[in-house]
Order: sequence, then C-alpha cells, then structure tokens
Amino acid sequence: MFTRRRCLSFVLVVGLLVLAYFEPTHCVRGWLHGEAFYDGRPTSFWRKVVVYSLRINWDDFASNITWRDRLEARLGHEPYYTSYRLVSDVNANPVLEELAADPDERVAGFARDVLHGPRGAQDQGAYRPWIELLKKHNMR
Repeated sequence: MFTRRRCLSFVLVVGLLVLAYFEPTHCVRGWLHGEAFYDGRPTSFWRKVVVYSLRINWDDFASNITWRDRLEARLGHEPYYTSYRLVSDVNANPVLEELAADPDERVAGFARDVLHGPRGAQDQGAYRPWIELLKKHNMR
C-alpha cells in the first residue's frame, strides 16, 4: 500500500510538471529557459504570435476590416495578442532582441526590422508600417 501511494504521488507530480511545462502561455517554459518577458509573456509565446501574424494574407485581411474593428483599434482594444504590440512598445525590445537571433530568418528579419525601424505609438497611423513589415516577411 505504501509503495502504491508513493508511485501514485510520483506519477501525479510528474504529470503536473509536464502540464506546467507545456501550458499555453509558455510562462513556465520561458522562466526555465531564462527568456525575456514582455507583457507577462516570454519570448517563446511572442514567437508563436509573430509566426501566426506572418502567415496571414494581409491583402485579404485589410479588405475585410469592419468599422467596428477600426473603432476598437482606435479605442486601444485588442481582442487577442498580436505582433503589433511588439512594434508599438519599446518595452518589448528584450523580446525582439531574442527574436532577432531566431533560426527562422523571417522571424529574425521581422524582429530586426522592428528594432532598427521607426517605432510609433499605438494609433491608426502606426498600423501601416506594421502591415508592411508583415507583408515583407510573409511566410505564405
């Protein structure tokens, strides 16, 4: 009985550690790997956000924006994480510096262009350079 309880406890602890390591925000993994954090998320999380942004067909996306989307953007509401946050905030520089060393040249190129290009405040005018960067490094 004592060994069965010990084995069950061991399996439970290992299972919890595996779940914590593979949790969707990557925070535990980022902390363990010593990654830079921005907005409470590590570099590995932001890399997935950038890759997702680079896979979107931005020509089609821009033509499907509604008036409600424009109003929410003007009010500063973002429905989900986007790579625009990295472009518009200089506090994201540590994450961008790590992304600039990424083995995927499109992710690294995007990060280098953001770091060395003009950075704007979150307003309607800052969206155009962001979209142009995404089109330049698009993964389609």
